[in-house]
Amino acid sequence: MAAHHALTTTARAVALGATHDMIRRFIDRGEWVIVYESVYRSAAAPITAEQWLLAAVLMAGSAAVASHRSAAWLWGLLTAPPEVHEISVPYARSPERSGILVHRSTDLLGAPVHERHGIPVTDPARTVLDAAGVMGPVGATLIVDRAIATRIVTLPELQDALERYGRRGRRGAGTLRDVLESRGVNATERPPSILESRMARIARMIDAPPPVAEYEVSNGRYRLDFAWPDVKVAVEVDGWEFHADHAAWQRGMERDRWLLSDGWAVNHYSWDDIRDHPERVASDVRRLIARRGLVIPH
Repeated sequence: MAAHHALTTTARAVALGATHDMIRRFIDRGEWVIVYESVYRSAAAPITAEQWLLAAVLMAGSAAVASHRSAAWLWGLLTAPPEVHEISVPYARSPERSGILVHRSTDLLGAPVHERHGIPVTDPARTVLDAAGVMGPVGATLIVDRAIATRIVTLPELQDALERYGRRGRRGAGTLRDVLESRGVNATERPPSILESRMARIARMIDAPPPVAEYEVSNGRYRLDFAWPDVKVAVEVDGWEFHADHAAWQRGMERDRWLLSDGWAVNHYSWDDIRDHPERVASDVRRLIARRGLVIPH
């Protein structure tokens, strides 16, 4: 029980050697508390959100998993658990309990199942798709941003989830598709990061010739997010999560020194800059390329 959020089930207890009489004695003495039928918690353990979620999954039987907003919380995509926990079960099953939102799924069996904090949960890409269906466009945008930024999923994995699960009428498919398309993920052969996608839209605000994305310099040793090679101006869009280790930070320093020695001017922007101040970023870059001699129409 200590390894499972202070929970056990009748089946698990019996498999470990307990008898039904023993289970009843634990309950009668107040050592175990009935959470759901055949699901028990240790009375000595504190009640937690994880415990209630796992209890709901155990109550729903095999193949049940945490899903939707509950899964998003487990994956760290939401900062707090939902007020009502959500689980998914195979379509033919319909367990109903107050305080739990049960989703019946026709494509749950055979789908990959992960474990997060000891709780069976939908895989990250499906979690994003499911959450998009119950959170709407604003919530879906937040979930996608966090999932990509923390590297829980990649854009190709989200696209695969849409192809696998995004049948016509599937809740969340249209919302997730809109979020991805707004980031230009199909605009280039290599799906850009969220930061790159937003910077590409800002570049269109400058009224200058479009930059070259993923421009290689130093014989391919370095790659620039966006570049105007004719005037040696570059824009790098940096997320702190992609440069959190020392080796990546050191390589970035070496690249910037090389660019400076080769006559390049580089502006770095963060997620906050591009998300909250796109006009300011566009104005900065416009001035930089103008000083370098690139004619910008008025």
